[in-house]
Amino acid sequence: MPDSEVLLSDLFLDTHCLTVVSGKDEDSGLMGLVFRHLENRGVTDISGVLWLDEKSARLKRLDVRYENMPALDRVRSRVRNQIGGQVVFEGLPTGAWLVRYRTALLDSLGMTPAPAHVETQAGEEALVQLWVPSRGDLIEVACEGQVAAEGSALIVGTALSAEDGQPHPDAAVQIVWDGSNEGGRRLRTKTAEDGSFTICGVPLETPVRVRVFIRGELGPAETLRLSRPGASTHPAPPPQRL
Repeated sequence: MPDSEVLLSDLFLDTHCLTVVSGKDEDSGLMGLVFRHLENRGVTDISGVLWLDEKSARLKRLDVRYENMPALDRVRSRVRNQIGGQVVFEGLPTGAWLVRYRTALLDSLGMTPAPAHVETQAGEEALVQLWVPSRGDLIEVACEGQVAAEGSALIVGTALSAEDGQPHPDAAVQIVWDGSNEGGRRLRTKTAEDGSFTICGVPLETPVRVRVFIRGELGPAETLRLSRPGASTHPAPPPQRL
């Protein structure tokens, strides 16, 4: 997500158009500063809206959407518009700001860290230590206690409909490598009620094919390769669709 340093930089202002809009429906009472990238730049970029209270001009929310991503060209517009993020701002009586943020990795694994409750008194300071589970802990939880084999990783994804972008529960997901669909090694799972799935034991540095079966129909195959942490990354496939 872009921070204030990015949004206020000369480079950002030189490459984006800014307009003002009035909020409607659930955004009624808000004023939006819309930013859009200039056309024909030929690079992956962002567009979005910085929402402020119409009367007090206090920051409320930043909505961001990714643009010009070749991997999303095959995804219907309704699904493509969901690829982005959101930052919610909350003001304190002192005038300081809090930013509500979520860790994308924890969200993708369906994990919600326990909140830290703190009691303070006026004029006093309180030290709070927050932590995020290690990569190994995350994999162990996501794989339901399975011991991850050396040189393996996991794939987390969501099966969505190409027509309306809605998740597909109980869809079959298959990952194949070292051969054709008939003769290669494979892993299988089913999607949950929200269309999400997790497959553990996927080999690293090996091309694997991901396919989804929805209502018995086979979706298009997507090939990807997972790298070790810190190595060069390879783009994950867009959501599977039919």
